[in-house]
Amino acid sequence: MAFNKDQLMLKEMKFYYGTVTDPHLIDTDTDPKDSFNETDTVGFIRMGTDSIGLNDTFAEYLSGTPHKRIRMDLIQRDVKLNFTINQLNADYLNIFLNADTEKGVFDLIHLGSDAPVKTRYAWLGEGTLVNGDPISILIYAGEVVTTDKSLNMSGSDYVDLPVEIMAFEHEDFETNPDDEHNYGVIWLGNLS
Repeated sequence: MAFNKDQLMLKEMKFYYGTVTDPHLIDTDTDPKDSFNETDTVGFIRMGTDSIGLNDTFAEYLSGTPHKRIRMDLIQRDVKLNFTINQLNADYLNIFLNADTEKGVFDLIHLGSDAPVKTRYAWLGEGTLVNGDPISILIYAGEVVTTDKSLNMSGSDYVDLPVEIMAFEHEDFETNPDDEHNYGVIWLGNLS
């Protein structure tokens, strides 16, 4: 098996949020970005901090002594996108920090507002492989579920903000619960 570092290493990604028109239309002949309607740019993420987590929970049936595993049934699946954002526009702090922003001579940002912001957006991350091929991550309906929203202000670097986005089933999939592509898509340049 050959190792090709150009196809494995990612360059810095840029993130957007918005809506997705129809996830069902996304296939190998269509650019998934065509279904994404950008609302705004969130910013760049810190190199090497992006990860896509897939966490499965199973119910197990054990029998006998000593126990033998008879079967395992999938009962829950969580899909999460994690990254650390640096160049953060203060206008969008409310998306990540559950903040309430008031504009005026002095902008007031009330952190940890009592009215939780739980709007679900489509999230699009775009970057490139080292060889120049594009790579993108699209989540159809993502909600910010970051538990630790601490701002890391070192004084010698950009402000770091960890972000965790949970992928939810897109509303268009409610009529088809058997669809196997509910949570999002990753697409790359030419893999050949």
